[in-house]
Amino acid sequence: ISTNGNIVRAIKLHNGNIALGGDSNVLEIWDANTKTKLHQRNMGNYINDICENSQFSLSVVGDFKKLEFVPLDLASSQVIGDHGNDIQTVCKFGEKLIAIG
Repeated sequence: ISTNGNIVRAIKLHNGNIALGGDSNVLEIWDANTKTKLHQRNMGNYINDICENSQFSLSVVGDFKKLEFVPLDLASSQVIGDHGNDIQTVCKFGEKLIAIG
């Protein structure tokens, strides 16, 4: 449904939509049923991983060296911390997030 660069990371969201990003630097939300793009946001650099925090937000990591919270409408982002190096993966573990770089 998308030509989001060469490398793509994608997750299925709680509502059935798809969040994806990759080496095109763009985070996108797609409607899986109609195959239409709902939202997009340029994150500045490669996106290595995406995790759904809740029904309202995503955690996004990559070679921009930060963990960022992004609402599902992708209207803004909140930087949680500058980690100094690429972050390869992020996952939710109970109420906590684990980011590994």
